Amino acid sequence: MRKILTALVALVSLLSTVPIVMPATITASVIVPSGICDIAVSPNLNFDSMVPGATSASDVSTVVSMPTGNQESAPVSISGAAWTGGTGMAVSQTHWSLTSLQAYGSMSELGTGLASAGTFGPTSPETVYFKLSIPAGQAAATYTQTITFTGCQ
Repeated sequence: MRKILTALVALVSLLSTVPIVMPATITASVIVPSGICDIAVSPNLNFDSMVPGATSASDVSTVVSMPTGNQESAPVSISGAAWTGGTGMAVSQTHWSLTSLQAYGSMSELGTGLASAGTFGPTSPETVYFKLSIPAGQAAATYTQTITFTGCQ
């Protein structure tokens, strides 16, 4: 019995000096975006002062770009909201084009739904040209409109 007890003590001593390896698991997660998409637009548009019944004769433009941090070119869409202030004006009073010096009637009407403005990338900024027509009889006031460029859809 003593031999068994001595053997058992020796076994316990051996087990206490041998590390016991247990499996361990961890959880990891990562988000891989489809591409970094940041759109820069500058400057803001200013049509200055216009009288009712007038259409802007010259283009008012802004440059739309995707800064260098973007990983890829992406389609960009344009949409707008109705003009606010005074008695308001329809969003479609604003027309836009990617080509300068276009007649107001040959430019695209700005709408509340997304319209394709082209594919822009870090090395391909695009100038977007705008014209505005003020309806006859429009109330005198200061009007503002929000135009949104959306990318990476």
